[in-house]
Amino acid sequence: INFTNERLQQFFNTFVFKQEEALYKKEGIPWDPLDFPDNQDSVDLIQEKPKGIFAMLDEECVVPNGSDKGFCSKLWKEHTGHRRFDIIKTKPEWFVINHFAGPVAYSSEGFLDKNKDTLGPDVVACMKASTNSFVRE
Repeated sequence: INFTNERLQQFFNTFVFKQEEALYKKEGIPWDPLDFPDNQDSVDLIQEKPKGIFAMLDEECVVPNGSDKGFCSKLWKEHTGHRRFDIIKTKPEWFVINHFAGPVAYSSEGFLDKNKDTLGPDVVACMKASTNSFVRE
């Protein structure tokens, strides 16, 4: 949800501010540049490849013996110093993203399992009990 909010804010900024500025310049209308908050760096921190948070999570999922703690450690190494990224020194499995709406602390516990998109045992059991051979197999 936080990433989606970042993207929506970026869309709003682009549509309302950047496009208006370009239109004014194109039509020769005097323009007083607005100082608006641009969250592109926050979106990039999360989605950019190969070093964005999502890409690094995908990579950690395929690394032999990848772990939540290892993922977080790699984030700390890669992004410490980024204005949109913070660490919690007393919590080595946590990191903070300074979103447009404010900072949010994330615990990396369970990130790899959630990202692997495995089916829960109850869903697997239900599928195996199906009368449809395609679903059952």
